Amino acid sequence: MTLAVVAQRRMTLDEFLVWDDGTQRRYELIEGVPVMMAPANRRHRRIVINLAHILMGRLDPDSPFAVESEAGLIAPTIAQTWLEADVAVSDDPGIARQPMDRPVLIAEVL
Repeated sequence: MTLAVVAQRRMTLDEFLVWDDGTQRRYELIEGVPVMMAPANRRHRRIVINLAHILMGRLDPDSPFAVESEAGLIAPTIAQTWLEADVAVSDDPGIARQPMDRPVLIAEVL
């Protein structure tokens, strides 16, 4: 028995950033292939919230740095790759579906 495999066309980063699959699912782009992210469980969400809270409390109110969750990052050494960090700190406020520039801290809860 032979199974046919359909080739998937890889996306560019620009295509991915405007793509919408019509659901509430979240994706990362790995070498041009959208990969659905598993939903975070309660424990994971609590750790992310606590970490963000601690980091925000350590920043000077006049600091240009900000703490973000689900921060979009472009992998500098892997083509057509977009990752979402659980928590990141940068002096670049960014906008939705745009990469965070100049992160000074990236945290991923495992």
